Amino acid sequence: DKDAMAGRYRDRNGQIIMQGNEEKILRAKKSLFDPSLVHRLGWSMDGKSQDYDLHRCLLDFALEQRNDFEDELVELMNQYHIKSEGEVVTGCVLEYHKLHQRKRYDASEQVKMRFRAIVRRYRDEFLTAVFHVVQGNIAYFGGEATALSSEDIFVEDVSVEELDRIEDALADLTSQSTIARVASRIAALYYMASYSPELHREGDRTVLFSFPWVVTSDVIHLGLQLKLNGKN
Repeated sequence: DKDAMAGRYRDRNGQIIMQGNEEKILRAKKSLFDPSLVHRLGWSMDGKSQDYDLHRCLLDFALEQRNDFEDELVELMNQYHIKSEGEVVTGCVLEYHKLHQRKRYDASEQVKMRFRAIVRRYRDEFLTAVFHVVQGNIAYFGGEATALSSEDIFVEDVSVEELDRIEDALADLTSQSTIARVASRIAALYYMASYSPELHREGDRTVLFSFPWVVTSDVIHLGLQLKLNGKN
């Protein structure tokens, strides 16, 4: 129960809400964060590595994605006066604000639809990032990594067909492809961005943990399977 609370408070229904005590949140993140999971997913950040600049850009990308995702999630929760992240993720909203009581079913469907759309958008962003890393399109991520090669290609839009191809590749739990390995490493950064106490937004008393799981849980599972099988 202590780990589940992660420094946050409960509402009158016993639901864990998204606000808490920052000091306790940081202490909880330190306890919950598992660096070995990051390494098992194939992530490393060696300052002597030629890939250091790319790794830094990918970490910045993961943090930006987490921040944007959480901002949208908080906006959705505030609109429907939902205090618990778990209620939105599971679709089981225990109590609606009086403004939505008369249309409880419609409100519930709206919350589910909006949340699915948010997850789908960030899943596509994740797949797009995988595409650019696999293709060597480092310029997509900006920063100092853009200077790594004069042959870098800047392509922002990726076709739906290409995203579907990457999605299909990740559906194969026996995959040893470059796509699977790259996706696993980026998923590790999504996990770091959400759980590492060193990456917590300073002064923030709001804490959410769903980002890496609703966007990349299948990839994290695949990455761990590849590592256990000695294929990563």
